[in-house]
Amino acid sequence: MARAISTIFLDVGATLVDPHPSFHDVVARICTAHGFPVTAADVERAEPQVWKRLREREARGERYPLTRAEAERFWLDIYHWFLQALGAPEPGELPWRLYEEFLKLETWKLYPDALPTLHALREQGYRLAVVSNWEDWLEDLLISLEVSTLIEFAVVSGVELVAKPDRRIYERALERARVPAREVAHVGDSIENDILPATEVGITAVLLDRRGRLAGRYEPRITTLTELPDLLRSWDAAPRPRIPRPGLPAARPEPTGS
Repeated sequence: MARAISTIFLDVGATLVDPHPSFHDVVARICTAHGFPVTAADVERAEPQVWKRLREREARGERYPLTRAEAERFWLDIYHWFLQALGAPEPGELPWRLYEEFLKLETWKLYPDALPTLHALREQGYRLAVVSNWEDWLEDLLISLEVSTLIEFAVVSGVELVAKPDRRIYERALERARVPAREVAHVGDSIENDILPATEVGITAVLLDRRGRLAGRYEPRITTLTELPDLLRSWDAAPRPRIPRPGLPAARPEPTGS
């Protein structure tokens, strides 16, 4: 029987990698080290105010940054908003210190389920690629995490100068893969950035809901990457899920690359 899917596209932030031990912990550590003591719980409580401001910016037509200069301004704004929400009397150099910390390769770690799943998929004969909103240093990160040899290619917004949810980033990935969209599955954590644009070009999308907050919003949905190989095998024996109608509500933004 012919395999339903031959190629897997994967998001990166909140899918394969995350800041270690968490985004909230890293922010709290840097703030405290620079004289503004806060806890990871404080940072988590401040998050909704930051995402509200980000959504307002997106509503004005401002999307994910493409160039390195745009990315710098974008993330400095994000960290400044966090500090304001945390009640920092004067952010000073803290936004820069946070920006520098998240540029360090050692700040990022693979999720525990990422490497075993990538190996399992390769052993089952799947081709693997990355499609991500990230700056142009993503490939350096993949090398440092020792997964670059498992991934055939990466389509990165900071290199392509096109970002999710623009469908063109998926079209470019399909061009690189040289396979029809019906043979591709894309796995990501965002309905807006991963699910909708991928399905728009005919790719079968899988929602990775690590926090368990998106039940009922989209199917197929998995909560760990370890569920992915069995899901793919099930498609070899049965029809794949239908492509959803446009207009699904967007997932909450994540503080990392997508």
